[in-house]
Amino acid sequence: TQLRFWKERFANAPTPKAPRTDKPRRAGMSGQGGSDWIRVDGELTERLREVGHRHDVTLNMLTLGVYILMMSSIVESRSIVIATPVRGREEPDLEPVMGFFNNVLPLSFQIDKALAFGEFMHYVKSELVAIMGNQQIPFERLVSEPEFAARAQGVGLYQALFSFQDARERPKTIGGLADRQIHLAPSGATDDLGIWLMDKAGGIEGAVVYNADIYLGETGAAFKDRYMELLRRVADTPDETLEAITSAEHSPSATYLKRLAAAEAGPETAGSAQEAARAGQKQALLLPEQARLAQIWASALGIDVNEISANESFFDLGGDSLLAMRVIQQAEQVMGFRVEPRRYVFETLGQLAVAAAGTAIDLQEQQPAVADGSGKRGLLGRMFSGWGRKA
Repeated sequence: TQLRFWKERFANAPTPKAPRTDKPRRAGMSGQGGSDWIRVDGELTERLREVGHRHDVTLNMLTLGVYILMMSSIVESRSIVIATPVRGREEPDLEPVMGFFNNVLPLSFQIDKALAFGEFMHYVKSELVAIMGNQQIPFERLVSEPEFAARAQGVGLYQALFSFQDARERPKTIGGLADRQIHLAPSGATDDLGIWLMDKAGGIEGAVVYNADIYLGETGAAFKDRYMELLRRVADTPDETLEAITSAEHSPSATYLKRLAAAEAGPETAGSAQEAARAGQKQALLLPEQARLAQIWASALGIDVNEISANESFFDLGGDSLLAMRVIQQAEQVMGFRVEPRRYVFETLGQLAVAAAGTAIDLQEQQPAVADGSGKRGLLGRMFSGWGRKA
């Protein structure tokens, strides 16, 4: 029932538009990220909380709504999909249980800037309530469905990430021990762009985290400044229209973000004649089974198959565990063989393609818990289980 909800929800949704970037996206992303700290003082936080109370929404919903408006303006599209992590503890009995229950939900929104901010927040709340009632489908399951796989190959199922935690009631002592929280700037980025926020006793703290392969440090700072600016506008003029709140007039950060080059623009994307020659040489060296597997990789990663050589790994080309599970399934359907998921972490295209010649690992014999297809284990469990048992 929940899977049908997600399929129907995205059936008529417009194709998402990619955010603008400073640098073109290339194969072999480094995973390096940058961050800019967000600090909303207690006075502004309480004003925002009061605006939320007026419109019968939580501070979580309100800050998400502002983020949706910001990203819609940056992407220059009325349609936006924002992903958010959920705790996955819908039953009270699960609240104190130790373990990883988290899931990621793609939230699709349509923005009409003629609406007043209060009307928009009612819309955001209604969408969130509907979505939270259908949060048990694992995100990797959605990605593997044909209806979503095609959308994920281009821009992806979402354009940015948003995370919010209410940390006001967290205990400060554990037995006779006291604790103090220290925020550490992440050195990597799992998404192109994301914001995480924590509602604490003295205000909101968090950070804008961005992919350093495609965004400059100045752009990360502009993302943060623009978000803070919109929060202040909502607190000052909560009854204005979305058009007025998101106006770029007198906003240096909004002006800067509009100058970003489109992802497909710029001289670097065209490449040089030497690069093209090297790409052609790579493809010429691929054996038949390698070429078939490379085509599946290229489709999943959204890159030219000519960029893939036999001595490159899936993760070196910019893949991740979610995409790896998808290409494993596609290779099984198209080529008739399946390899152990963990091999994708260490082995190259050439090594993996050897499985087509009859050397595929028999998962039913060696890893029955991983390969039983029952769906009882999550993606990360299937992907990386057993590392401690095998070299």
